[in-house]
Amino acid sequence: EPLKKVTEAPGPSVTDGVEQAEGEGASLFENVIDYHLERLKLEDHSQAKSIITEQFIPWLVEVESSSDYSAKNEKSSAAGGVQFVKNSVIPALNRLEKRVGESEWTIALRKDMEEVTTREEFQELFIQLSPQQQHTLLMGDLLEKTFSLYGEPVSGLGDEWWEKLLTSTNAEDRREAALQIYYLGHHTKPDEATRDRATKFLNRFFK
Repeated sequence: EPLKKVTEAPGPSVTDGVEQAEGEGASLFENVIDYHLERLKLEDHSQAKSIITEQFIPWLVEVESSSDYSAKNEKSSAAGGVQFVKNSVIPALNRLEKRVGESEWTIALRKDMEEVTTREEFQELFIQLSPQQQHTLLMGDLLEKTFSLYGEPVSGLGDEWWEKLLTSTNAEDRREAALQIYYLGHHTKPDEATRDRATKFLNRFFK
């Protein structure tokens, strides 16, 4: 079955989405976060989850799409609030499912991706994912991915920045870590305008 469009009110907060979502959508998000917090051996899961859901994800989505989960980039295949590009979806699914297994929507997305050939088809498909599903795919990808430095994968680099982001009580340290995770893991070739947006919104979300 193709993905069914999930109708949600525009501009939901991440925290509301986590609390209100029902069924496997919310549990899959929780499961992948819990898995990696345990893997990183973080003691304060409450603080870490708060930073992820109330600071990091809202900031990234604002930078990427002005929090528009139906956004379609006119210059690339990027789509959704998290602005995933076509070639990143299957690797992200692989990383997510490696830790938490399959769900109905991940199976449907993988199947539908086999039929996608054009940028427009991909973008229309991706924006059918709910904000919760987009967040889950994003975090399953970023928390698992090996970050590269100067084009070379560096084992443990991502974990170092995640630990700094999720354990620091200093807002400036969290801002630095968020930027590094964003540049090394998600938007790996940011132009000047993207860098300006990324730094512009830091103070709003990381206080």
